[in-house]
Amino acid sequence: MNKVKIPWRAWYGDKDYKLTFPEEWDVELLDHAGARELFPREIDSAIDAPVGAPPLSDLASGRRTVTIAVDDLSRPTPAARILPAVLQRLTAAGIRKRDIRIVMAVGAHRPCTRHDLLRKLGEEIVDSIEVENHHPFENLVNLGESSRGTPILVNTPFMEGELKLAIGCIIPHYGPGWGGGGKIVLPGLGGIETLQANHRGTVLGLAGGLGLTENNDQLADIREVARRAGLDFVVNAVVSGKRRIVGLFAGDLVEAHAAGIELARKVYETKLAGEIDVAVCNAYPKDTDFMQSVNAFNALITAPAEVLKEDGTVVLTTASPEGRGYHSLHGRGMALEMALDVEKTFRGRELFVFSPNIAEQDVKVAYHEPVRLFRRWSKLVKALKRKHGRTCRVGIFPCGPLQLADGYDPTKTVAKLALR
Repeated sequence: MNKVKIPWRAWYGDKDYKLTFPEEWDVELLDHAGARELFPREIDSAIDAPVGAPPLSDLASGRRTVTIAVDDLSRPTPAARILPAVLQRLTAAGIRKRDIRIVMAVGAHRPCTRHDLLRKLGEEIVDSIEVENHHPFENLVNLGESSRGTPILVNTPFMEGELKLAIGCIIPHYGPGWGGGGKIVLPGLGGIETLQANHRGTVLGLAGGLGLTENNDQLADIREVARRAGLDFVVNAVVSGKRRIVGLFAGDLVEAHAAGIELARKVYETKLAGEIDVAVCNAYPKDTDFMQSVNAFNALITAPAEVLKEDGTVVLTTASPEGRGYHSLHGRGMALEMALDVEKTFRGRELFVFSPNIAEQDVKVAYHEPVRLFRRWSKLVKALKRKHGRTCRVGIFPCGPLQLADGYDPTKTVAKLALR
């Protein structure tokens, strides 16, 4: 039998999952280009050589309080590897640990538990630094409106810091093009009205696009709001398929972000090889819950249409140890209720979903038909055999949320999901 290992359960074990296929099938792992992991000294060097901003030690000089925004488990940022270096520079500048506060920039996601914080930040930091969750409905400062009419409501504890920092990662995103930069403030620290106004254009298909930075109104709005909130310094990681840091960019929320995107495009580039019958899109490293699973299709959505045959099948694999997941804007009856239009997104091709931790009702909330759920891999393979027979070519995208097809140019053709 053909056996291929894919990464599985980000933040919940980070183990490999073995996919087994019929021996006669042609199975190929279509991974991203990747890069080597940074050494600790290279992390230090990146923080000490900021792009478009003074050194962190200079920024911290004379400040009494610091707030640091950090993203949650839905993002693969290895904050525990970055924070010690940041804290060392702050304390060396005379800032006491008791005057440093970490705000988990959960946006409209669920709050982080202590177990989440231990995974994300590390035990020493959790036990020595004040950490709290952002709440999108309460404890907000009103900063007026952006030039695009977005109401600017931002987390009060974050705004109270005399020095405002952020730690995040640069990965592809369907709205602002890329994660990282000012996105830690909007949506990470925004009020629900702020999030709704900024997200609406993407949901309606009127704004944003995967990997798009030029003429992207949603990204421009995010950057403006982050500036208004006073975000002083970002530390953004480019990560590998194993959540390792392969690039680190510190400094200005726009300039450092742009520099990081240049590397990210190369690291996440995925070479494709001819037509395939089955495209397996794995949701790692954003496979903590099912609501994040739409990110798994990035490489397929950015690839030329002919890569997957007309009668081909899309297979989504996701561990989803947290089940369906939670979002204060998206879902049945929510302000921006939406689900993926499978028919339009995949041009009539069928979608198979494999996950041991979700149920039919979870799939129906996130995806419109035609979708088939399998909780056992062996049953899914049997269904594929009935459909595709003895000769079948399979392409596996092991880290779907990170991967972009080789040659994809968002300035010419913007990849978007069809939502309704």
